[in-house]
Amino acid sequence: MRLRKIRDLIESSQLQPYLQQAGPVTLFAPTDEAFSLSSVPSDPKRVRDFVLQHVVQGRVTPLDVRNDVILPSLRPRAAPSGSTCTRMGR
Repeated sequence: MRLRKIRDLIESSQLQPYLQQAGPVTLFAPTDEAFSLSSVPSDPKRVRDFVLQHVVQGRVTPLDVRNDVILPSLRPRAAPSGSTCTRMGR
């Protein structure tokens, strides 16, 4: 499993300091293979929102995740898609 694409997006959007200050956080990172199935925005603001869509506050373990759990992401609420939650399932 490779996670280079999400790492590159975090670096290009300069989110490392923010994520370190916000911590602890959990990143639900798509694999590089998953990125090949979707389009990644090129606009820096949208890249930042895209990355934050995959980050939740706190430390989340596999035992914490059930089909009925909705975790609020760190993506700003004013984001265009309106979705600020990451739904998790097994």
